[in-house]
Amino acid sequence: MNLKGKNILFLGSSVTYGAESGGVSFVEFMAEECGCTFVKEAVSGTTLADVDDASYVSRLKSIDKRIDSE
Repeated sequence: MNLKGKNILFLGSSVTYGAESGGVSFVEFMAEECGCTFVKEAVSGTTLADVDDASYVSRLKSIDKRIDSE
């Protein structure tokens, strides 16, 4: 699949954010390698259970579908 020119949403936690590498993660690597843009929606300590506004489910529901690239 060709990702060049696509805008990709990465929903994740500290790994997606790149907490141990100064905010750089696989997301930036993929964007560089594939020629795509991205939105990184990363919150450390995120849970799968829909228990609060920081859960994956809640965050996914609140993302603007007209995502602007970073």
